[in-house]
Amino acid sequence: MVTYRVIEESIYSGELGWYTAYGISAYYASTGEEIAHITDVFLNKADADSLVDQCNRLGLEPVHLPIIIEDALIKQRKL
Repeated sequence: MVTYRVIEESIYSGELGWYTAYGISAYYASTGEEIAHITDVFLNKADADSLVDQCNRLGLEPVHLPIIIEDALIKQRKL
């Protein structure tokens, strides 16, 4: 089984300076070993928490994580 978590990150950009972003990591629940990490996905923690909750509730396989993130970002742009 895989567990997803939000990862808070401090990132530096030459254009923006320092900012806080939220990435998503996937772990094997049995060992805690990180098996996937996608950085700098959201600027809003609530959005990251919502997606992680959905991934955990649905038992998402890590191979699908990039597609789910892309869909979530596209959905945000339309709002």
